[in-house]
Amino acid sequence: MLDSLGERVLLIGEEQQASRLKLVVNAWMSAATIAMADALAASEGLGVPRRALLEVLTDGPLGMPYALQKAQMMTQQEYAAGFPVELALKDVRLLQQVRQTPLLALLEQRLSAAADAGHARDDLAAVAAVD
Repeated sequence: MLDSLGERVLLIGEEQQASRLKLVVNAWMSAATIAMADALAASEGLGVPRRALLEVLTDGPLGMPYALQKAQMMTQQEYAAGFPVELALKDVRLLQQVRQTPLLALLEQRLSAAADAGHARDDLAAVAAVD
């Protein structure tokens, strides 16, 4: 069944290690999405068109395909849920039970703000819609 869901299946350690890894990966995904939202806002705030930023990132070593996909959603302001804000927030909170870091605290704050603004069931890219 797992083979039909993804490109590859990895066996990760023992006990709950795979679930724990999922939390870390989802926190990374949230951080990358929020960083893209902030980069787009900073670019526009400086008078640099977002298309210029995206052009620089696309096909370069910093052009993370996932973040570029989220940037497109942010630009179009279309947040059909791929990975909802509420699930990202749940995973960040679970990870914080094990490890507290300044970044995780910031992720929780930003995700909570998006959820509180009515974007809980929208895609993670909806963090761009909230200041």
